[in-house]
Amino acid sequence: CPPDYDRPQGAGIWLRRGWYETSTYAPEMEAALFALIETVCCSCRVDRRRVSLVGSSMGVYAALELASRWPRFFSAVGLVAAHYELDPMEPLVAKLTEPQSLPLWFFH
Repeated sequence: CPPDYDRPQGAGIWLRRGWYETSTYAPEMEAALFALIETVCCSCRVDRRRVSLVGSSMGVYAALELASRWPRFFSAVGLVAAHYELDPMEPLVAKLTEPQSLPLWFFH
């Protein structure tokens, strides 16, 4: 899910616990995901300038959410068969483009 700007923490369903309507942001889930990516980057000698993110279908929500929450962490985002329902879309676009220059490729 895209960032939910009506919720205080602004996180979509990917970093939350519980049913969507009553869920709460779970910072430990975001920290665990970040720790996993850091571990892989360190142990596999990953070039930090080339860390890309890909999402497919509903995973596009997760990819866009992470790209907006971690500016300048990813070098590019590939979005495949996006299922995306966000209106208005401008807050997410601003969050993705104002703090960073991030290539976004949409495929369908």
